[in-house]
Amino acid sequence: MFLVTLGPSETALVLKTPQDEGSLVEAEFMSRLPEADFVLGPTRVVADDNDLFRGLLSVYHPASSLSSVFDSLHPDAARPALASVCVEAGLPHQLVPWSVKLAWATDVAAALAWLHIQTPFWGDLKTANVVLCTDGHCRLIDYCPGGSTTMWAPLESDPLHWSSSAKGDVFALGLVLWAIAVEVGSFEREKQDASPLLPWCPRTPSWFQDLVRSCLEHEPDRRPSARAVYDALPSAR
Repeated sequence: MFLVTLGPSETALVLKTPQDEGSLVEAEFMSRLPEADFVLGPTRVVADDNDLFRGLLSVYHPASSLSSVFDSLHPDAARPALASVCVEAGLPHQLVPWSVKLAWATDVAAALAWLHIQTPFWGDLKTANVVLCTDGHCRLIDYCPGGSTTMWAPLESDPLHWSSSAKGDVFALGLVLWAIAVEVGSFEREKQDASPLLPWCPRTPSWFQDLVRSCLEHEPDRRPSARAVYDALPSAR
């Protein structure tokens, strides 16, 4: 991906080229979505003089993804390792007010709940695919029907045969909500097929921890829907 400028006003845009995996599939999917404020889709399709597809242009937001935000806030923090047994894991000192983190969590859950009405699943949900926009709200990018990034993948996923599902999305949503709460952009998982035991900051509300744990249930059918997660967030403020 590249940062480019367009027109006399030199509007900043992000260029996603055909070399970026799934760009054409994403363009086709986004074009079928109804107008909404939950995702950052491409604003223009780029073609050459022979009308061959050359990429997608999207609005540029300087803060970038939540992963970048947290990495910038805590440049020296080590990536926590999520084990299947209780261990101590160092977490960065919390800098973002809880009210802001709760708003971001609600934005992500609302977006996924809306998307699950439009499509059976979203795909690669992770902090790197959640953009903090200039209006202070978070929106999703990078539709990926092929499956999740390894660290964010649900317990039931098979690395040799990637697939996506709504319940897999909810598992990733739980990890994203945890990452927002503890201000972590990325992490490591000890075992992909075991439920991770998440380290928490002392001030994280117990109801929020319980909500995240419900998203990470070992049995997919025991996980809540994205809509249920969204409904739980505003009502708990």
